[in-house]
Amino acid sequence: MKINSHFFKTASCLIFFLFFLFSCASFLGSRFYSGESLPKMDVAFFYITGNCQLGSVTKEGQKKMEFLTWSEINGEILPGNYILELRYYSSGTYSSSKGESINLPLHAEAGHVYYIEAVRPLPDTWEPYVIDIADDEDYAKILNKNPKNVKEKIEKYFQGERKPLQESEFHTRGGGVIKRWH
Repeated sequence: MKINSHFFKTASCLIFFLFFLFSCASFLGSRFYSGESLPKMDVAFFYITGNCQLGSVTKEGQKKMEFLTWSEINGEILPGNYILELRYYSSGTYSSSKGESINLPLHAEAGHVYYIEAVRPLPDTWEPYVIDIADDEDYAKILNKNPKNVKEKIEKYFQGERKPLQESEFHTRGGGVIKRWH
């Protein structure tokens, strides 16, 4: 029996891509600090959605954490002052749209969830829409997603393993090495 080589190559690439995607990404979130996981009420959590993507996180007085790719990553952080580098990105079947990156200052408080999504008040512009969720009633302020689903995803994250991000070296085409978080 002869195997179609195009089908085999395509299937192999698809399997590799899916393995890479599921091994590198946590759909629920990651810890942005090392050591043991802390209780939910001792940390803050940011939930990024709605075509808003995260490129880096910088805690006041610490080194910038840059990511290999921009993504809708969610994160558990220690209380403090942060700068989140965000951008708007949307893609469809026939087009894509990308906005300039924005540095969003965030004063993270223990026990709070920060829901962040992109809104487009005018064509070719965007801004982050942030909801500070301090208690269950604040989930009702979420406009474009089902508040119950958002709350369930966050609860599921805190019931799981809660792995910290890791820094790795990546080699560039020019022979250089860059460090990125994933």
